[in-house]
Amino acid sequence: MQYPLTEKIGEPELLVGREKEFKHFGKWIKNIPKRLSKSRVIIARRKSGKTSFVQRIFNQLWTENKEVIPFYFDFGESKMWYPNLAIDYYRAFASQYISFITRNPELVIHHLSLKQIISGCNKTIFNCLS
Repeated sequence: MQYPLTEKIGEPELLVGREKEFKHFGKWIKNIPKRLSKSRVIIARRKSGKTSFVQRIFNQLWTENKEVIPFYFDFGESKMWYPNLAIDYYRAFASQYISFITRNPELVIHHLSLKQIISGCNKTIFNCLS
């Protein structure tokens, strides 16, 4: 499995003991293309591994599937001006989408600039990424 999204847990082998949860979410993910899955929420106490779990699901989806395009965005805990948040969110979304389509893991972490995204939309988006 590839790990285009660096997981906060550190070494991927450190995430253990979540087999039941991964199996449950695996079934849920398989039903998304059939439109049989409903929204899910993960609720647990602080520092219990929610972020690590979601990051691993992102990496599994990015690596192993062709139907569900994963997206991960970390809002952080600092204050942010909403227009800047919107730009950061859009850059992350566009970059991760292109990353998935082109199978370029670099774009998951190193997001394209707005200029690159716009110029890619004006040309063939997959040719402007070099």
